[in-house]
Amino acid sequence: MLLRRGAVIDDSPARNTRLKTEYGRIVLSVKKMLENRAGTRVLRLHRDAVLADPRGAAEAIHGFLGGFGEIDAMAAAVKPELNRQGHRRTTGA
Repeated sequence: MLLRRGAVIDDSPARNTRLKTEYGRIVLSVKKMLENRAGTRVLRLHRDAVLADPRGAAEAIHGFLGGFGEIDAMAAAVKPELNRQGHRRTTGA
């Protein structure tokens, strides 16, 4: 969107580091907020774990939703070949 507007973007390593740091800060802030919010349940699924074990992820979702949803259909919806990142992360977020 910025490029379409003609904005000049500083795509430097320093900018990328700042963006990653800010993203991490926001993710941690949201996690803390959800943990402290009364009546809110959270199910965290890591992308790599879902790609490695779609059925296990589907079973976790099924249980989290109180038995709602079809496990086989959820597991079949995971398409590792559509992974746009092209690599595996080695650290959890």
